[in-house]
Amino acid sequence: MQNKKNPDLRNIKNEKKYNMINSIFRFKENSFVFKEVNNEMVLVPLTSNIVDMTNIMTLNETASFMIKVLDGKSTLKEICEKLMLEYDIQQDILEKDVFQFIENALEKNIVEEVFSNNE
Repeated sequence: MQNKKNPDLRNIKNEKKYNMINSIFRFKENSFVFKEVNNEMVLVPLTSNIVDMTNIMTLNETASFMIKVLDGKSTLKEICEKLMLEYDIQQDILEKDVFQFIENALEKNIVEEVFSNNE
């Protein structure tokens, strides 16, 4: 039996996922340099328009793809559909990875939400 004070965590996660899937995010390109260096994609933060070489982030192929498609126009649902065409992966696993990427990128101030569907 579900306690009203302790809602089922699965329901909260599913509701958060439902709300996030229709949200639109944008890579904060004015805050980072996104470049290929020695066959690796890196993000270098800018502080007052100066490159901060102490906080370089190396991205894997999927994260690089995500940065490229976070254009402030596509919903996460549309981005997941693009990723499904690029990679051979189950949809539920892909969506979980995309949501985790977005949460981490928000924490690190790499992306910003430009539209949220919190109905």
